[in-house]
Amino acid sequence: MNRDAAMRWAWAALFLLLAAAAVAFNMHSRRILVVHEGPAGSAYAQALGRGLDAVLRPAARLKVRHQYMGFAADACPGILAQMKAFDPGTVIAEGPGARACVRSATAPEAPPVVVYQPALPAQAEARARYAGAWQRLLQDLAPAGGTLLVLRGAQDQAEYDTLAKAARGAGLRVQAWTDDGTLPPTLTQPGAVALTHHAGQGWPDPQGAPQGGLLRALRAATPVPLISTRLESLALGADLALAQAPEQRGEMLAQAALAGLAEPGLNSPYEMAVGMRQDFAQRQTLPPFYALSARMAGFLAE
Repeated sequence: MNRDAAMRWAWAALFLLLAAAAVAFNMHSRRILVVHEGPAGSAYAQALGRGLDAVLRPAARLKVRHQYMGFAADACPGILAQMKAFDPGTVIAEGPGARACVRSATAPEAPPVVVYQPALPAQAEARARYAGAWQRLLQDLAPAGGTLLVLRGAQDQAEYDTLAKAARGAGLRVQAWTDDGTLPPTLTQPGAVALTHHAGQGWPDPQGAPQGGLLRALRAATPVPLISTRLESLALGADLALAQAPEQRGEMLAQAALAGLAEPGLNSPYEMAVGMRQDFAQRQTLPPFYALSARMAGFLAE
């Protein structure tokens, strides 16, 4: 065998070895699909992605893919098509819309593990910390003896109860209005208006964004601060939001995915991140902690 033929055989053998190694790697790799309820460009999705990647990227055998729904219900078929093509062993569903989409898939022979975390902490101790953070915020924002008007979605009973407890702890009266597509008649009386996670679903919005139509109607009807439990709603017109820190939320979901848990987060610490609009921070007299927290978390919106 001449030298050229030997080299060709050597290269062929190397190619076969590399191909076999790639096949073996793929057979033992783990695919994780992350389905985000919101848009790819949002500060929340980017911060949550950083938390996920901090845990998942160092694992060499992991293949991670992100898909974004952009709060559009008609995005679900495309997500499911990607899910079928990617064939993940684990799906991280971030947000109730993403979870509903993933759950709607036709069950394959080996369905993936779906990892998610409720927007409201399930553990009593963590929920108490959540209520305490809201209570401190409301004490700083509204004078005691005033009224907090809470616009709530039909699915938000537990969140409303927690928010009402925080408001009463801050010395505020609580007035509830279940969102039915109309504004309450006493809108000019409260010291602040708060929206729970699913409030605004009944308001038509050309961009398909939850709370978008409701926040625009509120902004036109009242000058009082508009507070939301959803950080994404800052971009839609809310003045201020308080929710779980997205980077830590991403880390917790990623750790749960690696552990193969179906419902993570029950024993995890619940950290809070404040987000607010720039003009709201300028016109309100609030402790500097809020603006600092919002700026560090990337949620000091223009």
